[in-house]
Amino acid sequence: MTKKRRIIKNAVFLLFFLLFVLLTGCAGLRTIPPLPDLSGIPSEPFAPTVLYIPGWQSQQGPEYEEMVRDRQAEEIRLLQAAYPGANIVYTFWDNAVSWPQCVKNTDKLIHDLGRRIRALTPEQRANLILVGHSLGGKAVIRLMSGLAKKGMRVKQGVFLAAALPDTAPEIGRAINASIYPVINIYSPADGTLRLILGFVGNSPPLGAYGNAIAYPPERFFQYHVEPHFKGNWDWIHNHWSVHYLERLDQILSANTLPSNEIHPPEKKIILPHATTPVYQTDANLSAWKTLRTYKGWRLQNSRLIRFHYRILDRRDRVRAEAWTWTSIKESMDSLEAQLGQGE
Repeated sequence: MTKKRRIIKNAVFLLFFLLFVLLTGCAGLRTIPPLPDLSGIPSEPFAPTVLYIPGWQSQQGPEYEEMVRDRQAEEIRLLQAAYPGANIVYTFWDNAVSWPQCVKNTDKLIHDLGRRIRALTPEQRANLILVGHSLGGKAVIRLMSGLAKKGMRVKQGVFLAAALPDTAPEIGRAINASIYPVINIYSPADGTLRLILGFVGNSPPLGAYGNAIAYPPERFFQYHVEPHFKGNWDWIHNHWSVHYLERLDQILSANTLPSNEIHPPEKKIILPHATTPVYQTDANLSAWKTLRTYKGWRLQNSRLIRFHYRILDRRDRVRAEAWTWTSIKESMDSLEAQLGQGE
């Protein structure tokens, strides 16, 4: 397949995926499961309760019921492995609908679940761990942000591929609602998040790029997930919850937490050959080859036009562009000098 045909094929796929995201939904009446009853959860010294909130369920309809049950069983198994002896509470909610409707349902979930968590005693909340994937991660952050406003805290918050902007003010407030440091797990190869939030919403998502604000490193631990699929089509599968839960299990199974991957503060970077305005890239980066990286920034060369170069920041925004190697190297050298100051 020629490069031109491959690019056209990817563009067609992205179009169909967007239509799927916007139009998919369950036809007819749905049975909405009740939210979990948290009133009886124990406080310390008993084992903690882990409340897990899954994200959008894109596999909808009777033909996917067995697949969905298998995935839910795998999520619970991985949570049990990550938190041995803990009481795992799975949140079943109205997430098997179209993406726009699921976003609206997330707001209702946060409202209803927030009332239940606030009704707990301080001792019960202090033994409650909130874990959420995708829209569930967004729900966890917003739940904890609401708790922080009332001076309430839970044991810990864990964000997996959280589907909200990386500059959302709720993130900072959520940190204050966690007794233990929060854990954020993200994946730059998460094509689903990059497409839905980065392309459609034009907001770099926390779950794809990590934090954009310098949160206190002793309160905000961050780790990335290696891509499981690297093909032109399989990058969407990197959003699957099991990949993030496997990474969480790996992190918590270690004797000590791995080194924190919190990003360095990004000052206003001024580059030669800078693009004006700064613009975001496409979700699928297969048409570009990365030649050089530094602290999440990448110098890339077009696979289609060999003398076309660009520099992406860690949120996949094009920050500089040039048509000669000498020019783009000047930009990259300047970038490394600016980011490396103070080391």
